[in-house]
Amino acid sequence: MSQDDQEEGAHELPVSLDQETALAQRADYVGFKHPPKATQFKPKQSGNPKGRRPGSKNHETILREILAERVVVTEGNRRRKISRLELSIRRLVEKAMKGDVKALQMILALRQAGEATGRALGYQLTEVDKHILESLALRIEDKEGGS
Repeated sequence: MSQDDQEEGAHELPVSLDQETALAQRADYVGFKHPPKATQFKPKQSGNPKGRRPGSKNHETILREILAERVVVTEGNRRRKISRLELSIRRLVEKAMKGDVKALQMILALRQAGEATGRALGYQLTEVDKHILESLALRIEDKEGGS
């Protein structure tokens, strides 16, 4: 160490935690988690002053809105409006009924997620619901075994 460094006493590491704490409490201390006072945020000043634009949406909000949009579908002679989410699930079930294994896996995953949510909300699948889902799974297994 040169004599200049000793005189300044600059950049010496504290020997103990007590010394480090004492240094950190000094107003002019600059180090880990202690930036220079001139660069610190002023009271009531944000680190992102412009912030997020009011009314901007995140991806979850956009997806929820798109899935909630209602579209017209024709079933037999009837035309009715259903949500895009319902339409997607109906198409997924149709694919599973035709033997698409990935579609069945997605339905079963949705069912499990729904059951977990239902349990959290106090809702339980009826016996009819369980029977329908079990028969669907059996039909898919039969088609896989027969192929």
